[in-house]
Amino acid sequence: MSCTVVWPVWVHIAEEQGEQITAESNIRGLYTKWISKSMPNKIKRKLWISSFFAILWSLWMHRNGIVFKQRELDVQGLCHVIKWRVALWSKAWKDKVPYPAEVLARNFQNIPMLFN
Repeated sequence: MSCTVVWPVWVHIAEEQGEQITAESNIRGLYTKWISKSMPNKIKRKLWISSFFAILWSLWMHRNGIVFKQRELDVQGLCHVIKWRVALWSKAWKDKVPYPAEVLARNFQNIPMLFN
């Protein structure tokens, strides 16, 4: 995970949730560390785990847009999409999130305070 293009995306999403992450040599190592993080709240943990998959999926889709549709790299836009993706995915959970998806996406940096 030494790619200077995508690593800032991982760091940004983690920091928005009040977490620090360290670079791993591969995606498997990052996955293991990400999933093993202890969280004080069940919903916060689900948001954290969903973030991992939303980042992966969004990076893949963004990369395909660059390769096949000649789109430009937009890290800020990519992070925005990831936050919305996590917020929207949370609506499908059995454990209901007490905030609308729009509130979660727009206040992603407040997740640590909202779910402590």
